[in-house]
Amino acid sequence: MPYIGNVTTSSNVNGSQINNGTITGDKLSQPFDYDSATLYLDPVNNRVGIGTSSPSQPLHVAGNIFTTGSISVDATTASIYTSSTGVTTFRHITDTSGALLSVDGSWPIRFNTNGTERLRIDSSGRVGIGTSSPNYKLDVAGAADSVSIGTSLAYGVAGPVYSAFRFNNSSFAGGASEIRNIADGATTVGSRLAFFTSQTGTATLTERLRINEIGNVGIGTTSPGYALDVQIATSSANTGARIYNSTAGTGNSASLSFSIANSFSSTNQHAAIQAISEVSTNTLTSLAFLTSGGSNAGNATERMRIDSSGRLLVGTSTARGNFFNTTIAPGFQLEGTSTTNSSNRFSSVVFGDGGSPGPIIALGKHRSSSVGGTTVVASGDEMGQISFQGSDGTEFVEGANIRAEVDGTPGANDMPGRLVFSTTADGAANPTERMRIDSAGRVTVNADFWILGPQINFDNAGSTIEFVNRNSGGAKTFQWYVGASGTPPIATLTTAGVWTNASDAKNKENIEDIAYGIETIKSLRPRQFDVKSDGSHNIGFIAQEVKPLVPEVVHESIISETGESHLGLDYGSLTAILTKALQESLVKIEALEARLTAAGIV
Repeated sequence: MPYIGNVTTSSNVNGSQINNGTITGDKLSQPFDYDSATLYLDPVNNRVGIGTSSPSQPLHVAGNIFTTGSISVDATTASIYTSSTGVTTFRHITDTSGALLSVDGSWPIRFNTNGTERLRIDSSGRVGIGTSSPNYKLDVAGAADSVSIGTSLAYGVAGPVYSAFRFNNSSFAGGASEIRNIADGATTVGSRLAFFTSQTGTATLTERLRINEIGNVGIGTTSPGYALDVQIATSSANTGARIYNSTAGTGNSASLSFSIANSFSSTNQHAAIQAISEVSTNTLTSLAFLTSGGSNAGNATERMRIDSSGRLLVGTSTARGNFFNTTIAPGFQLEGTSTTNSSNRFSSVVFGDGGSPGPIIALGKHRSSSVGGTTVVASGDEMGQISFQGSDGTEFVEGANIRAEVDGTPGANDMPGRLVFSTTADGAANPTERMRIDSAGRVTVNADFWILGPQINFDNAGSTIEFVNRNSGGAKTFQWYVGASGTPPIATLTTAGVWTNASDAKNKENIEDIAYGIETIKSLRPRQFDVKSDGSHNIGFIAQEVKPLVPEVVHESIISETGESHLGLDYGSLTAILTKALQESLVKIEALEARLTAAGIV
């Protein structure tokens, strides 16, 4: 096999001049092929081939290169590349473009360690870590792996430290966004995650949202005190949160749901606020409030709604339009069914205070047509009304009402009022006034006046209590009745002042002559006395002294407040005893006259 040792030459040589290790001449003038699989020198194209006799580059190696040192590329655009189906090139460029690693065609660039692929850049420029089929610009896959972006700044360094992930848009100034992991280097407090954006036309980043170390989410605040803490310092009307349903249709809704862990499914809706479309065009919307409980626990049911007309509906989702026997709909409607103890059957206003004030329900009236007006009312104006209505099968018809009306001319700090009570008679369609209490406290009753209690109390500071019939037409009487309706009166007082007690034989039984007479009258003790209540001086009898003699004319009454017993005397019934005594006296007088006549004395 030929061998080349030290060679000296002063002229061109060709392959035939190489013999026994000697080359004569200045240089090679023809390609030198020392075994095509080992070394090939191409002096025409200035190329050297190792393992190939067709070098295409200044140094063309067909096979692996092993070195214990380094391979240096030192030229303006020098390259190292491999030639196969896909061409991989590593190029060092001395300008600002830097080094270049490229693959021609659709072949990827792969990075392996320990015999396993770790990273790949596919022909579309997508980078895959842990995956050979990246679907995104950066696609990281792995059962338990993560991407860490951090800082080496340790605890004990004052001030916040953070690592960040930034998104930039190079097409215009600003447009950047950033996610930061923030910790306080001076303490051992946990990390916080903050989200930053920049406004149009500026590159300044502003924090918009933060998740703190205990999981609270803050929007507009860096110190959220609640699971979701939203703080907005702006005068703009477009603030707050929006829940949007893009599908139009009657009954479609957008909801804010609330759930609390219990024995039901964690996906159950325990409470919610819903915006519900009332028509298919979504131009009319109600706001509904839902809660769960009882047999329906875990599934929220609507309890209250504010409809598109601003009406407040409790216990129903539909406003009634059939009150006052017309199509009038109320602004507030509370409705319920079920048992007599249903919570929707009554309403309460409860107030607690250490003093005497209690709760107030105020009904107000002014004469302005504007909300918030204070135009003064006029005499006769209705200040408020409570109406009681029942369904006739189609509409609700008024059966009774209580109205408050202005009772005179109002002024500053002066509002005279009256209460008017009305009921609807059988067969009538509208209520009729039955009673009123005017601004002076006078009570006017327009029909029969029934008192079902055991007593009527008068508390008049004056000296007189009057029973007056103000109707001046014809003779009038006051009558007193005891018993059921249709019972004859027990007494009558005429306008002439004549008092009449009931005495018809039809009302009496067991009629007998009385046993009382002159002896009874002789035992009665007429007295004079002073009345304790007013100091007046009177004459008469003492009930306790009369009772043993004539118990029928003495009556007991009990003071309801104290239970104390007091006796009264029926002076009118004493007339019967006086009459009997007079009759007995007349008999004696007539007998005496007869004896005197017989004796010729008279």
